[in-house]
Amino acid sequence: MLEREMSFKDAYLNFWRKAFVMKGRARRKEYWFPVLVHIALSIVLSLLAGFIDSSMGRNTEDLGSVSQVVQGLTGLILLVPNFTVGARRLQDININGWVNLVPIIVSLVGLGAIIFSVLQEAANPAGVVTTSLLVLAVLLVMSLVFIIMFALDGTRGANKYGEDPKNRVKY
Repeated sequence: MLEREMSFKDAYLNFWRKAFVMKGRARRKEYWFPVLVHIALSIVLSLLAGFIDSSMGRNTEDLGSVSQVVQGLTGLILLVPNFTVGARRLQDININGWVNLVPIIVSLVGLGAIIFSVLQEAANPAGVVTTSLLVLAVLLVMSLVFIIMFALDGTRGANKYGEDPKNRVKY
């Protein structure tokens, strides 16, 4: 029984309440509303950190710059909650949540391929560019596939991961 529609605030609070929860399902709102908040927050923090770096005479790309520290801390803080909400979102469309590891694994393999290619650069300078473009293409296609999966409407009714979150959650 639907008590009331999930608000923006409800979705964002659920993101943090269920930060370490892999079980169950997440509605599209539970995934996309926090994404929007984090994009906006990232822009604001990047501008602020960039201003601080500039006022200190530092380049934002320098290792140890305020910008780098802020980006690193933000990424670490959001790593687990982003993974778990993505897993629950996949489970809402009846896909095992551990599939959410695929982008991480592909990114690490791609990074390894680029590093290997750079180390082999003397033998084949064009190989670095080719490898980088191939990795970029794979990551782009994979990103589009995941965006589409995260945007799909969830399975109606119960599925093997739980009840339909649209029908049972009281906010």
